[in-house]
Amino acid sequence: MDRDSIFVPTSQLTFDTVPLNSKKLLNYLRNQDVSVIKLDLSGVLQCDSAGLALLLEAKRLAHAYKKIVIIESMPSNIETLAQFCGIKTMLHECAI
Repeated sequence: MDRDSIFVPTSQLTFDTVPLNSKKLLNYLRNQDVSVIKLDLSGVLQCDSAGLALLLEAKRLAHAYKKIVIIESMPSNIETLAQFCGIKTMLHECAI
C-alpha cells in the first residue's frame, strides 16, 4: 500500500445525495488497496451540513480501515461552511 487513489463524489453533497455518496465511499474504502485516498471536491457545486457530516465520516471510516483521507480542492463555499460550523481544521487533518 504505497500509492494513493482519488475518490470523486457527486457534484451535490446534500441531504438528498449523502446516502448514495456514503455507500460509494464505503465501497471505495473497502476495495482500494492503498494507504492514502484523496477526496477530490473540485467538482462539488453544493454542500450542506449533511455533506460536511459525510466528509467527517470519510475521515472516521478511513481511520477504521487504517487509511488516510486527504480532502483536496475544497471550494471556498465549503471552506466557509466548514469554518462556520467549526470543523475546518478537522477536515484538513491527515492522521491515521
